[in-house]
Amino acid sequence: MARYALQDMLRIRTMREDRAGKELVVAKRERDSAEARLNEHKQKLIDFQKEKDARRDRLYATVLHKIIKREQLDRLKEELAKLDEEEMLLAEAVKTAEKELADKTAAADKAHTRFVIESKNLMKIQSHKNAWVTEEAKEQERIQDSEMEEFTGKRNTNDNYDDFN
Repeated sequence: MARYALQDMLRIRTMREDRAGKELVVAKRERDSAEARLNEHKQKLIDFQKEKDARRDRLYATVLHKIIKREQLDRLKEELAKLDEEEMLLAEAVKTAEKELADKTAAADKAHTRFVIESKNLMKIQSHKNAWVTEEAKEQERIQDSEMEEFTGKRNTNDNYDDFN
């Protein structure tokens, strides 16, 4: 049987599909990782918000109904500001994680689209090869039939003196 003329193209398309598949797996893992980080940051923010009021109440309790110096009041204000700043940083981390997740999701979608395209391209060349193999088999069968006809056909001699009795 003859060598398939597009065998090199088939090999290249197979490699491209494999590469696209690996990139898709990596992109999905990165997206899942980004999603896990987002959930972690959201949980930290929720936990902090639950704890924030109790921490604020404890700070107020240290000075409530007491005579305090101006320095102690300034420290109280600083501590309250730190609580607000910490909450703001946690909220910012959530926003950053959301953006990262959106980016990773877009990359995963792009990788999926590329994989689908490469798979279709590979299927096209495989379909062509299957048709070629079928045609090649029919041609080989036709050649064999032709050879059998030549072998079993009538003798092409003018010999009238055959003694086959």
